[in-house]
Amino acid sequence: MKMTIVKIRKSVILCLIASIPLFFSLSLLADPKPGDIFREYHFADGHGIHLCPQNAVRDSGMFTIFVGDLKGAIRAELTGLFHTGHIGTSERRIRINDGKSFDLPASDIPNGNKECYFTYIFGRPSVEVPLKDLKEGENNMTFFVGPQVCHGFNWPCYGFHSLILRIYYDNSKPHPTGLIEYPRNGHVIVNDELMIKTSVRSVETAISSVDIVGNYYDYPFEGSGKYSDWHYLIDEYGRWFGFINRNVNSPYHETWNLKWLPDQERPIQLMARITDASGISYMTPAVENIILKRESYSVRMYKTTDIPENFKVRVNETMKSHFEPIADLPQISEVRMASIIPIGHMENKYFTFCGINDIKIKQYEALPDLHSDFFYDAYLTVDPGILRKGVNEFFMHSNTDGHMTEACWPGPALLVRYINK
Repeated sequence: MKMTIVKIRKSVILCLIASIPLFFSLSLLADPKPGDIFREYHFADGHGIHLCPQNAVRDSGMFTIFVGDLKGAIRAELTGLFHTGHIGTSERRIRINDGKSFDLPASDIPNGNKECYFTYIFGRPSVEVPLKDLKEGENNMTFFVGPQVCHGFNWPCYGFHSLILRIYYDNSKPHPTGLIEYPRNGHVIVNDELMIKTSVRSVETAISSVDIVGNYYDYPFEGSGKYSDWHYLIDEYGRWFGFINRNVNSPYHETWNLKWLPDQERPIQLMARITDASGISYMTPAVENIILKRESYSVRMYKTTDIPENFKVRVNETMKSHFEPIADLPQISEVRMASIIPIGHMENKYFTFCGINDIKIKQYEALPDLHSDFFYDAYLTVDPGILRKGVNEFFMHSNTDGHMTEACWPGPALLVRYINK
């Protein structure tokens, strides 16, 4: 996965950035799929909207999204970059014009109330929007939050840094076309790199970008909680990132670095998002049944087994969770940790750190960059020597008396690279 820096207010990712029915119904059609034609309309100014009514039970705020074209529209959905907010905040809802309000997208948390865990959602998943509620031109959006329903401290708070209204069209809409020419269905990957070649054709306007997206098993940085999925993210300006690669110039050839992709129990799929200068995107047919068959090494992912509700630290607190049991220690060559952990306000006078098995692996005493205070760049390197056979323990600590460090669902994961003998 190609990583980039994302700028967002008031948070920073600490050690990388890294069922009970949900209160809304995820449409089976949600999120772009092969063959889809769509355009995205943004409320994305880099700051977003945040409702934090201290000492209040409920709050609402209004903004608008301009929709320029509903001709040929067949469905619509809403997604965005939603911050973790204050634990326990309920009734995170939105209404479009005079329609009925509906729940905002939420992480897939199978064993617990979604409000009682910290979450960050980077544009996945989406929630379906009633097409009848939309109109061409300005659409009024009313955003609601309710009271805290767990771990409360009389301060509900939730919000987003960007919001995307995605309109899907039928085939009559002029759109670019194309396909992935290489690899083909049934391709077998045996090394660290895969060349991906896409052919494209524009109809009325020039091609502006080609994004390669994969469906595979990996850490869900999107915040969705789904390890096997189409993996890509959305930033605070509504831009896609975190996918396999992007090309803005012909020929549209990309190389996917697979060094840290976990071993796959199921075949990989690939598709390309082709976007033209008018903003219309087309998802190519999927290339299916791509098999990852390494011989000299393997990569295994060990997930958190017991992430607690309200997994946060402040005022000299320490909290812990545990990874799935690890075996074959002598064959380990490299280890990285993935997580989604926003840290609090260090203000150059506090510190926060995390580690494994009582060994500290990362500490912050100040934000890395006051102008880029949400860090999403690389996995955190872990010394293999600190791992134990069997269960390993993750911990984090902070002494801030302000905003706390928060481990988001689904909790940290270890990626362990083994040399096969």
